[in-house]
Amino acid sequence: MDIVDIANDYAERELAERLYSRVKYVGESLSECEDCGEEIPVARRSIIPGVRKCRDCAERAERRAV
Repeated sequence: MDIVDIANDYAERELAERLYSRVKYVGESLSECEDCGEEIPVARRSIIPGVRKCRDCAERAERRAV
């Protein structure tokens, strides 16, 4: 096993951990973001069941989780 294999294994584990730790939405979608109070667009609510945050707040929360 060389350094490239080790780096590739590490990258795969890191990606798997990040995907697993992402927020999973369940339940009823909110019409307003629970963080900032801005309206969550209907398109976002229909695509992501149980969504509770606007796109900007969701991205900030995901960056903090990593």
